[in-house]
Amino acid sequence: MSWFAGLIPNTNFLFRKLKINLSLDFGSSQTRLMVNHKLVWDQPTVIAWHTGLQVVVAVGNKAAALRGKTPAYIKLINPIQRGVVAELDYAVYYLRAVLDELQQQKKISPWLLAYCGTALPVNASPLEKEQMRQVLERVGFKVKKIVSKTEVVASLPSFKKITQSHGVIDFGAETVDVGIFIGQQLLKGFNINGVVGNTFTQTIIDQVLTEYELQISWGVAQQIKHQLSTSSMMTVRGKDAQLGLVKVTRVEAKIFEQHFISLMESLLSELNIVINELPPEVMTQLQEQGFYLTGNGSQLLGWQDLIKKNLQMPVIISTSPALDVVKGLDYGE
Repeated sequence: MSWFAGLIPNTNFLFRKLKINLSLDFGSSQTRLMVNHKLVWDQPTVIAWHTGLQVVVAVGNKAAALRGKTPAYIKLINPIQRGVVAELDYAVYYLRAVLDELQQQKKISPWLLAYCGTALPVNASPLEKEQMRQVLERVGFKVKKIVSKTEVVASLPSFKKITQSHGVIDFGAETVDVGIFIGQQLLKGFNINGVVGNTFTQTIIDQVLTEYELQISWGVAQQIKHQLSTSSMMTVRGKDAQLGLVKVTRVEAKIFEQHFISLMESLLSELNIVINELPPEVMTQLQEQGFYLTGNGSQLLGWQDLIKKNLQMPVIISTSPALDVVKGLDYGE
């Protein structure tokens, strides 16, 4: 064996030591990042930008905490909208600021090569995929893969034994992705527009104003939404619509029920159209295996029963809906 040939195994070992694997769920409302199988970032996808100095003031939780409190020269920007890059430069600034924080916390070394995989909505165009690739490369990542969110979820270990047709629905803040699979192979993927997590949040804001003359923030409405499955009555703080004074009110969950059902039925109507176009053998297997629901929106009260009743199919709700996408990306490493 030559001296050079003997050097190759040691070189490969060194390369592996200098490499880290990143799994990035760069969502419209929340960004989650795993580094070598460990979750290191789970914070809002928002950036506070100083328009005068042209610098990042804050990102994530710190930026979100500034909502409604910013002076005129601070602008809050959501760089990802409907699951894809809306503001390319600000998406780069966001990820760079995240990396800076993680490096300061010694969760990522600045000297290692970072290989990154991420997921986009199933209907993302080639241009939108290329924009995401550009963002990752400008941050300094080596891009490994960009796949659809439902494919990532279907790659989780719990799906490995499924060989028949089944479905995955990912309820995001601004997108609802649906994938119909045969085993782990995507047969049909599509996006349902109009009825997403943010639609439900806005409905809560509108209903609280109508029923109680109380103006509440987006953040408070989000809290109400996540409590609906466990609470019939909630204490809510907001501003009296008439007097402009701070007011605390007890809000009943039932005031949202009919509005939510109407939104859910609209989504189910779109879902039914696509399902009815599937080949008979796929339809039969899908009726046996049913759908797996993930994403934060899957936790809304009534989804499981409503889908079972309307589609006559089994429904499983994820026990870790917020993390399924980033875990699926990580599991594929």
